[in-house]
Amino acid sequence: MNHSVGRAFVVSLGKTHALCSADLTQFRLTIDKPFSIALSSSHLSILFFIRFLVTITTLITATSANMLYQALTTLDTAVLNDVRAHFRQPAVQPNPAGNDDSGGEKNPLLNHLNKLLEASGMSDPFAKIYVVTDPVESLPTLLLFFVVTYVTKLTWDKDFATLVRAKATFGLDGVPLVVGIVTLLKQFHPSYTKRLLEYLGQFVRCTMASVLEKAKASASTGKVDPGTSSRNVRAAMPQEVTNTLLFIDLFCNIGKIPKSAVAEFVPSYILDSVAMS
Repeated sequence: MNHSVGRAFVVSLGKTHALCSADLTQFRLTIDKPFSIALSSSHLSILFFIRFLVTITTLITATSANMLYQALTTLDTAVLNDVRAHFRQPAVQPNPAGNDDSGGEKNPLLNHLNKLLEASGMSDPFAKIYVVTDPVESLPTLLLFFVVTYVTKLTWDKDFATLVRAKATFGLDGVPLVVGIVTLLKQFHPSYTKRLLEYLGQFVRCTMASVLEKAKASASTGKVDPGTSSRNVRAAMPQEVTNTLLFIDLFCNIGKIPKSAVAEFVPSYILDSVAMS
């Protein structure tokens, strides 16, 4: 290995040797037995110059990343405003995606912006539309039957504060189940999500009304069952109803659905009481 002045220098850090040429065109690392450092003043100058370049590169990268983030955020907000303006006034505001209806050329802006947002980690996978689907009118009903049937196989875990499978042989935990249904419904019109929440709310209300009627009947006959008294209605609630309410709470949190939108189907105090318990 050449140690001549002005040609190359060797820096030893334990067993890692860094060989750098003086013109900064080559750089390689080798693993060998440790040896002493042999540096002249010119070698030290080159080392300080390399450290200066690394510092400047780090600062430029950090500045560029911040500028890229600000540019993408501003462009994304501007494009979303243009899309909303187009759907409010289609005849006045042009479509940012291009004039496909009139046979014009499609604007590649949205496609390129989407790729940049995904590469920068600024996209939301839960809110993304992956495929274009045809209407399936019975989908909310099918999901209702599936949810009501499967929630009986879940249980509330206090340590993780979420629904988990009651047995290891069951296929899904609560969170993957909710994420899958949220992602599926995102591929359809928002009315599908509203209809599913409406059906789940109706299931909860009907079951609770049945439990309350049973409690009133027991109280009127003087044969009050401790499990069905109005004081213990919460304890006497079937497991599928409790899990359904917890499912709705997770569904709203993951799907970013405001609780005010669910209040017309399930009273807010019921959801809050189940979530707090």
